[in-house]
Amino acid sequence: MDHLKSFLNWSRGQGLVWDGIDFKSYPGRGTGVIATRNLKKGEIILTAPFRTYRTLDTLSPQVSDALSDLTLHARLAADLSLDNTPGFKLWTDMLPSVADLEASYPFFWPKNLQELLPAKAKRILHSQLRRYAQEWAAVSCAFPELNEPDFRYYWIIVNSRAFYLMTPSMEKLDPDDLLTLVPVADLFNHADTGVETTIEPETYKYSTDREYALGEEIVLCYAEESNDYLLTEYGFIPDVNKWDSVCLDDMILPLLNEEQKKALVTREYYGKYTITATTLGCWRTQVALRLICCTKQNWEEFVRGVHDGGLSQSKVDELLVSLLRDYQVTVDESLKQCTNLVEDQHGRREVLVRRWQQLREIVAEVLSKFDKKLENR
Repeated sequence: MDHLKSFLNWSRGQGLVWDGIDFKSYPGRGTGVIATRNLKKGEIILTAPFRTYRTLDTLSPQVSDALSDLTLHARLAADLSLDNTPGFKLWTDMLPSVADLEASYPFFWPKNLQELLPAKAKRILHSQLRRYAQEWAAVSCAFPELNEPDFRYYWIIVNSRAFYLMTPSMEKLDPDDLLTLVPVADLFNHADTGVETTIEPETYKYSTDREYALGEEIVLCYAEESNDYLLTEYGFIPDVNKWDSVCLDDMILPLLNEEQKKALVTREYYGKYTITATTLGCWRTQVALRLICCTKQNWEEFVRGVHDGGLSQSKVDELLVSLLRDYQVTVDESLKQCTNLVEDQHGRREVLVRRWQQLREIVAEVLSKFDKKLENR
């Protein structure tokens, strides 16, 4: 707690202001934010001036000059790796340790464990690994004295703790690269919904999204995404996530011929097919399955909204149920593989088992709803 007190004193000196909140340690989840009084919806609890951020405007000249062609993500990671100022040390003392990251992030896992991730998580991870390799190659050429473990650590820190916040100088950056590190604001833990941000001249303000009682934890939604995404991008999987879903790309795409794939690409419906516990296949899923079940003309009319697809719905449902039953087999096989792993001290086997169990529960719930739907026909 001495580290936390020193960090908070330093943060106030930098111009960060907070009211009605304090900070405490939550076992297994790091430091979080707690209400020190009953809070009303819309109360401003944290004010963070732009000058307190680590972002494009704060890069050192040597990083800006040498790495101008790289992503802001890579430049921030390099800048953090080279920083040795006293204030920076106070902030980094609050960050997860290398050991914490190696335990929780699939990015650091052994390859045999990475290969046991669900397909969507593996795709996200492989994209991470490709980007990292390319960026480290460029950074190491520009700064041969830089230690790769240091850069790798800060690359993941930026990946997991940065906010998507745009300052005026960042308007020309890629939307996926509008990254800003905000000390203190990065102490909020994640939930499905949470505090809201508003921008004012030179300042971001964080306000309550609802009423909070004295002693209640105040949270922030990192992303409205599935647990596959949260695991690979942030290193955790919540037990409750209303945004969780099952990706069916690996089940649906192999059923399509080249002409059908081209039609979906042209209409911008290729991939990202999901089901959730509350939906019987997202709109994209319905579009793709109808291309398999219907004539091309009927499909075109459905996509254009000429009709609602009611006449073909039973065929679509039957195909989706068949795919989900096949996916259940995949889930059960994966669960068996994960369960049979030798337990490791980092608890990575447990994470894999939990994730596959969550996917099995979603599929079982959707199939149950299909059974009731068929009973009512």
